[in-house]
Amino acid sequence: MRPDIDHADESWQARHTGICIAQQIAIVISCAVLPRLRNFVDCIANGSSDEQQQIQTMAALGLAALAAATTPYGIEAFDSVLKPL
Repeated sequence: MRPDIDHADESWQARHTGICIAQQIAIVISCAVLPRLRNFVDCIANGSSDEQQQIQTMAALGLAALAAATTPYGIEAFDSVLKPL
């Protein structure tokens, strides 16, 4: 661990990076994400209620990328995040 970064900074940055990776996977492989769509949505879902604004924003962008990549299929995979929103 770097001495100039505390655990709180590292923690939100790790969550941000993880969601960003899921977003980029959706963009790159597009509809090929369909078999694992629910898993990706579940991974990103907690980010929408995170205390950090950057995480909430990245979660929204990640979910949007997944939705765009899988349109018009798989809407039921988003049920867990659509109702709270």
